[in-house]
Amino acid sequence: MQFPDADTPVEPWLWSQVSQSGDAQDYIAFLDHAYEVDDAPVMDALERAQALWDAPQGPACWPEVLRVTEAAAQGGDGRAVVLMARWAYLGVGREEDEAEAITWLRRGAELGQPRCILTLARHLARTDPATAAEQAVPLFAQAVAMGLWEAHSYWADVEPERQREHLELGASQGDPTGLYMLAFHLKQEAASPETLRRAAVLMRQAADKGSSQACLSLAFWYRAGEAGMPVDPEAAIAWLRLGVRRGNAQCLTLLARMLLKECEGRRDEALQVYTWAAMRGDAMNQCLLGDELMFHGPSDEERARGVYWLHKSVSQGYKFACQGLGIAYSQGRGAAIDLAEAARWFLQGAQHGFAQSQCSIGCALIKGAGVEQNAEAAHSWFELAALQDDPQGLFLLGLTFAEGDGTPQSPERALECFVAAARQDHAVAAFEAGRAYLFGKGTPQQKHSAARWLKAAARLGCNEAKVYLGVMLKFGDGVAANARLAARWFRDAAQDGDAGGMRELGLLHLEGEGVLQDKPEAIRLLCEAARLGDGEAQDWVKRLGVQKPVWLERLVQGLPMTEGEGAEPGAGPEPGPKDVPGVEGNAAG
Repeated sequence: MQFPDADTPVEPWLWSQVSQSGDAQDYIAFLDHAYEVDDAPVMDALERAQALWDAPQGPACWPEVLRVTEAAAQGGDGRAVVLMARWAYLGVGREEDEAEAITWLRRGAELGQPRCILTLARHLARTDPATAAEQAVPLFAQAVAMGLWEAHSYWADVEPERQREHLELGASQGDPTGLYMLAFHLKQEAASPETLRRAAVLMRQAADKGSSQACLSLAFWYRAGEAGMPVDPEAAIAWLRLGVRRGNAQCLTLLARMLLKECEGRRDEALQVYTWAAMRGDAMNQCLLGDELMFHGPSDEERARGVYWLHKSVSQGYKFACQGLGIAYSQGRGAAIDLAEAARWFLQGAQHGFAQSQCSIGCALIKGAGVEQNAEAAHSWFELAALQDDPQGLFLLGLTFAEGDGTPQSPERALECFVAAARQDHAVAAFEAGRAYLFGKGTPQQKHSAARWLKAAARLGCNEAKVYLGVMLKFGDGVAANARLAARWFRDAAQDGDAGGMRELGLLHLEGEGVLQDKPEAIRLLCEAARLGDGEAQDWVKRLGVQKPVWLERLVQGLPMTEGEGAEPGAGPEPGPKDVPGVEGNAAG
């Protein structure tokens, strides 16, 4: 392999070397290099990297590419010097090394390479603002003189009093970076509708001319309806696709999120994009992909793939991936159930300060799941999560105070925690706060406060709260009696499969309170509640009499229904609820 001579373009040569590789990491290195490189075969590199990802890796070519390029740079080839500086700075196919990158930039500046001069000026302006005017400005001026008018766009930061002038000059020759930076400034300024319109025009021009950052900005604007743009998710996705083709990893991230969370029926496409982002080594995207596959994968293979990506993410120190791994091992999602392993991951996430993991390891310690039971330690982890104002942490801390688990019992402290969590829309915490006010636990009894928190919990989907609130409305306990509204809350709970809601709705149907009297429906609801284990409903069913049909007896005992509702051989058809004797005039208790 030889570095190309002066008559041979560098980019086609580089791809010709990489495209022969059987090692996925060579294509990933090329992708890192290809960011905003004109006409780079980004999509080909992505597809080849994915095809080779799980295959046995062939000989890597990038080390040889790096060796040949470095030799050419040492020999004074300015193009090779530019590449070495870029690769050292970005960590392309190697570890990032800013000091080495600066050494190459200075070498390139000595050789008169405009890109090295501009990048060195940017580095000096950023790292030593006190001497930026003295050191960086001459280099910016030199880059402009060599035809890089976008140098004005970076020069603007060094001379804020001339900021707008520099930005206008940077964009004046149609350079995509200069256009992008002026457009971004105008959007931030937002002085008038005309300013925003101009920002939008310039940003489109920048994107059309090759700026992937402009593609990303346009996607954000169309997604949120900013800068005079209409809300248009499809336009946002189109700009993101263009940014992806230009090697922008941020475009991959936002495109994957939009396809998965904001578009119907595009999960497969979203997973494809997430996979590309994960292969490029982005730990956050590896975690997001892992969570999606592990939690929502329809097959064991897909869930196991999720665990693979979570391990990849956590190996890079991404603390949020620890929680997903803990859940995977605790629930057997993509991995064999291993409570000790789950606790280890929960603990690791907790030690990183992740509130969700602090809650999870606390729960494991309370139950002794994979770790030795230790209520005091659990209480301490819940305190740490609560200090971060995490609603689940506040709720769990409240439970330890309410039950006296690992700490002296304190209904007052429990109520404080429940209310704090409820204010962040934690449904069960709102229910517990409502119960505390209803029964006077940790506070004087306050029926109006109880009703307020129970209603909040009910609206958040807590079925127990719906039943409690319905009972208060049914009997006028602290609120005006309203059987019709009570029935609505009971029905909501019953439709969610809640036995208490079925029981209470059945009793209303039995007496015709707030609903039409419908005794067959009442019997059906009460029997279903009994089958689900509701004690009051089972007691009601028992009072129907000693002689019960087989299907009803099985309900009372909590046994599953047999085929044909429990009909015995030769006994003929089994009567249903409408055939139960003694229903007319039967007291509902």
